Amino acid sequence: MFRRVRPANSVAPADLERVSSWPLVLAALCLVGLGLGGLGWLAYARSVQAMAGVQTPATPAEASLNELRADLWRNSVELDIRSDPQAVATLLAEGKASQLAFRDPAKAGKQTQTGVLRKYLVSRHDLEGLPLQMESACKLSGDAAKMLQKVSTTLKSPGDMDFGASSSRHGNAFVEQMALIQRHAGQKERSLLVHPMEQMISVESADKREQLVKALADIPGSEATESLARLAVFDLSEPVRLKAVEALTQRDVATVRPHLLRVMQHPWAPASFHAAAALVHMDDRDAIPELKKLVKAPDPTVPYHDEEEGWVVKEMVRVNHHRNCLLCHPPSASTDDVVRGAMPTPGQSFEPGYGGAPPDGEMIRADVVYLRQDFSVMHKVEKAHPWPDMQRFDYLVRTRKLTSAELGRFEAKGAEFPQRQAILFALRAMKDKPRVN
Repeated sequence: MFRRVRPANSVAPADLERVSSWPLVLAALCLVGLGLGGLGWLAYARSVQAMAGVQTPATPAEASLNELRADLWRNSVELDIRSDPQAVATLLAEGKASQLAFRDPAKAGKQTQTGVLRKYLVSRHDLEGLPLQMESACKLSGDAAKMLQKVSTTLKSPGDMDFGASSSRHGNAFVEQMALIQRHAGQKERSLLVHPMEQMISVESADKREQLVKALADIPGSEATESLARLAVFDLSEPVRLKAVEALTQRDVATVRPHLLRVMQHPWAPASFHAAAALVHMDDRDAIPELKKLVKAPDPTVPYHDEEEGWVVKEMVRVNHHRNCLLCHPPSASTDDVVRGAMPTPGQSFEPGYGGAPPDGEMIRADVVYLRQDFSVMHKVEKAHPWPDMQRFDYLVRTRKLTSAELGRFEAKGAEFPQRQAILFALRAMKDKPRVN
């Protein structure tokens, strides 16, 4: 039913040579119509081709920022730790006890940073399959924590989170803040800027995200390369994606390629097209052998059989950033914790921001992170008062075990799906595009 083998009517590598013109590829994209529903694959494919430098007929429509935002919402599952009324109380009590024990080696025993959360998640089938970080990766080093604190206090306000529209409000002050952060970071500390800046600026307005790209472009190393690759494929703004791709062209393509190839099998189809466009724009012909292998890969959104877990499925999930603090961080048990953040309470107003004096109420440790999202997006929330109308949602992919009943509800899909068309697009484009010296 959902075996991970190439269907008989799918496109084999040898078939690539028989795709002789862009109209055929465009027609295939238009007929596929999977995953993105109303985005209009023909127009969207043409806009992606234009970004990659492939000449195509003009089209009056393309996937707008708001269409991509709506598609994200339709094609993701929302998780909420607060759907269990006892979740917060349980995780606060046990989490604080665990954090205090860590301060005393005699009491710490065999406790782990993620132990309390893992124990709780066993009781929540709706939260299973989340990609929790390994113990060695979930706690920031001392230097990284200090840099997070420095950046968070410098970027004091989220400014103009404005449904993604570009705005000049607070623009000069923001540029000055970014320059100040980079000046204060020594040459050896620059890589430590990457995560805090991406985490805080990725939900800002488009012009600020372009400033983020500019800052990342000046930081060498794998951390900045990976961050730029995420912006190049997941950002909803085409100008931001373009600037990120341009920044990536200045880096060793071999260090960029793995990040883009990985996204070719992401459950969110537009990200696969953005990754394909980036590979074409960078003229990365060394990626062709891997792309030909990926042509035979199955649809990443259908169930498959795992030898240990049985039938599982990859799902893109979204998490309301302010409702689920304890899903990503432990509670703070001491004012001595390096980086503390306020934990908003539903029904009580709060101002999203960074730095400043800690308010009354519970706090979390931002230097310990259980989950790393792929990207974050602002969505409008109905009946949000007294919280802001625009709220941050973090997106990530989980691999979840299916029950027999759930497996029966999945419908078998055809041989063609958007991620495969994105791969074919990249292969065809690099074959037709003149080699760039």
